[in-house]
Amino acid sequence: MRVLGTGVTLEDLLQSFVGAMTSVFRLVLEAAAGHPFQLDERSSKVLRFMLSDARGCDVLVKDEAFEIRYGWHPAKHRYFPDLAPRVLSALLEWSGLSTTAGSCQATVGPKNVAQVGSFPSWSFGRRIVWIVLAAESLTISIRDGENESGACAPTPLPEPIDYPQVVVELPSPLPCPRCATAATTYRELSDGALVCANCGRSFRKD
Repeated sequence: MRVLGTGVTLEDLLQSFVGAMTSVFRLVLEAAAGHPFQLDERSSKVLRFMLSDARGCDVLVKDEAFEIRYGWHPAKHRYFPDLAPRVLSALLEWSGLSTTAGSCQATVGPKNVAQVGSFPSWSFGRRIVWIVLAAESLTISIRDGENESGACAPTPLPEPIDYPQVVVELPSPLPCPRCATAATTYRELSDGALVCANCGRSFRKD
């Protein structure tokens, strides 16, 4: 690990901002401190999006937001915030880092990721990861490990394209055909598909 920060410790962050932290960001700090969060189907899927394409991505976790901009599609893709601790925990483990504080840079991959539940196995090549942990936010940048080896900062991605997030309220509970969890609130994608908050997978409503 190459430390790029100014000596800010996780203890400083926890003590100074514990009152203002959201529950999700508390878990992010726990992951940064080395507490392991188990990979599940949803977080494995998000990590595949983040790592499988060499064009990389930029991640922002703040308050109750978890946003990713991909090099292959720079729109702000929004995910359920509870996935963030699992994603960070896996990146630290795969990078060989036990904890992170301030800013750090590491190499991850190539790696084969085993199947988790019903989500299939997948793999990715060598990547460079930049992690910046601040008092109220976490940013992660991932780039091609071959083209950016030795770079001190990630190459900027294209300017973001912002699409409004649409949430629909249904008159009665609708079970997700993927995991059978019923809900009345779903996130709706631009093509009309609904996203299940439990399993993170999308489906079309008949």
